[in-house]
Amino acid sequence: MIRMKYIVAMFIIILIVLQFFQPEKTNPATDSSLSLEEQTEISPHIAKLIGRACRDCHTNDTVWPLHSYIAPISWLVDYEGNYEPPMAWVLLDATCEQIMLGKMPPKRYLVVHPEAKLADTEKEAICGWAMEEKKNYE
Repeated sequence: MIRMKYIVAMFIIILIVLQFFQPEKTNPATDSSLSLEEQTEISPHIAKLIGRACRDCHTNDTVWPLHSYIAPISWLVDYEGNYEPPMAWVLLDATCEQIMLGKMPPKRYLVVHPEAKLADTEKEAICGWAMEEKKNYE
């Protein structure tokens, strides 16, 4: 019994100490001319889908939820935000493939953001838009 209390006490102490090792959470300013909206023709429907499934990680407009402040969970959330956007054609080149393979949005993101899950028809709509827009850069 004493051993169990010791283990629980050590676990709590470790969790408390871990709270002092948090990743930085910032949303730095970016050049709006690099945004997808500025570089492509995007319909409101597609913009809404991308906003729901991609924007939190692939822009500096990250909304930091409560769990992003609790270590060690915060270390898993660190991939969100602080994103330096590439030119639109780079995103368009990979968007369809990543979405159709189920790599985006990542499964670990969907665990805490189920609203970001895309239906097959939504994936096809984004993919169709990306392939059409990519033609403008070829």
